[in-house]
Amino acid sequence: MNHKSFIVLDLDGTLTRDRKDAPYPEKPPREPVHVAARAASAHGYGLLVVTARNMRSFQGDLERIRAHTLPVARDWIARHGLAPDDVLGGKPWAGPRGFYVDDRALHLEEFVWRFTGPLAHAHVAVLANTIPDGEAHEAAQRLERWLHVASYLYPQGDLPAEAAEDPLVGAPVPDDAWLLHYDPAQANLLAPAMAMAAAVLDRPRGILAGGPGRPHALRLSPPGKTDPDPLRILLPDCRP
Repeated sequence: MNHKSFIVLDLDGTLTRDRKDAPYPEKPPREPVHVAARAASAHGYGLLVVTARNMRSFQGDLERIRAHTLPVARDWIARHGLAPDDVLGGKPWAGPRGFYVDDRALHLEEFVWRFTGPLAHAHVAVLANTIPDGEAHEAAQRLERWLHVASYLYPQGDLPAEAAEDPLVGAPVPDDAWLLHYDPAQANLLAPAMAMAAAVLDRPRGILAGGPGRPHALRLSPPGKTDPDPLRILLPDCRP
């Protein structure tokens, strides 16, 4: 396996709609996730499918999973038009009400929005007004859950290790890039602000208004414009 970036997808309940009345070969697909997976592949990501299917019923027997589970899974995936780099079994089963926690995880809605939403084809340069500390840069990196970040632009100075080691810090900015204006002092608001903006953008035209005493953590300006209204996130109609 090379060093390109991958989208690692679950199977049941993610690529499939987990209908209890349908056997595995007849599970219906969750089509928005398939569309997003194809879009991610077109963006240059590799695709891996990692499943916990039968880990409980086969009591973790990986030989049985390789012999019986994976052929059925691979056939279903191929019939529904996906061509992942690999399909792997043996993912631990989290139980009926368990969760998987990962700092690089996307929820289904975030994944679909990032690769098929109104900014799916936009490059974004994150422009900070001050040098962030390590936690603020990590907060900015969480914007990659929603946006194709091409570059982080910080004022000259001593960067924290988290930023200095990030290859996107100071990377060239594409001519068609949107600018995301970012105040590291409000880093803890970045993710909720972007989640709100994403919800607004799902409408044909979105304006998320601010006001005195209610500054926003981020502002987004389209290509060719660098000075957005400081009291609003103004997101023009950019739906295809």
